[in-house]
Amino acid sequence: MCIQYTLIYVVDIRGFTLKTRLSLIVTSPTDKNKMRLSIVNAATSHYRLVVLGGGTAGTAVSNNFRKLIPKGQMAVIEPFKDHYYQPGFTLVGGGFKTLDTMVRPTASYLNPDAVWIQQAAEELQPKNNAIVLA
Repeated sequence: MCIQYTLIYVVDIRGFTLKTRLSLIVTSPTDKNKMRLSIVNAATSHYRLVVLGGGTAGTAVSNNFRKLIPKGQMAVIEPFKDHYYQPGFTLVGGGFKTLDTMVRPTASYLNPDAVWIQQAAEELQPKNNAIVLA
């Protein structure tokens, strides 16, 4: 599956090294108002914003854009169903909290107006305005 985009925030990609915690890639496709999700079966959807990563930063970005982007026009790509509150891990290590108190369902944090694509990103193709999903 491949997603094409106009604006993408890359936040918290597990397994990748980023020079900054938040990277902004702005592209200039032919239709600046639409994002196209191309699936192998030729089904198509349109998004104005794609957030790559549903961790703490991705959740913050999607929630901050909630008032600016209409329902269903933002996608969050996050493969994991559980969200781990990593800053709290020091409390677990110190014996003050248990690990289960640091885990919540990802859906409880994500912007409810965004489309949650529960897959991993395999490759970013900025020249093609595309994200290849695993």
